[in-house]
Amino acid sequence: MHIIKLQVNESIYSQVLSFINQFQTNELSLIEDKKEDDYVVSSVEEVQKRVFQVEQNANYVSVDTFFSDMDKKICFLTLLLCVDLPSILKMRIIEI
Repeated sequence: MHIIKLQVNESIYSQVLSFINQFQTNELSLIEDKKEDDYVVSSVEEVQKRVFQVEQNANYVSVDTFFSDMDKKICFLTLLLCVDLPSILKMRIIEI
């Protein structure tokens, strides 16, 4: 048997784990499932560096904008369900 150590990005972690779980336990087993504890920092400079990196990579919106957008999406989904739910239920009844 061989051992392979992988460092997997968070964005594909679930796909990799799903792939691994497809195999029989006698063919392949997960030895370690550990996320690195990289949240511990030892200096103010390190904190400033990490905050700077996050700010460069993120798309920020205000709290009011965020909740306004969420309210719009929830209203849309609620309306969609209310309008389409009766037709969906009718289709299920007809199919049965």
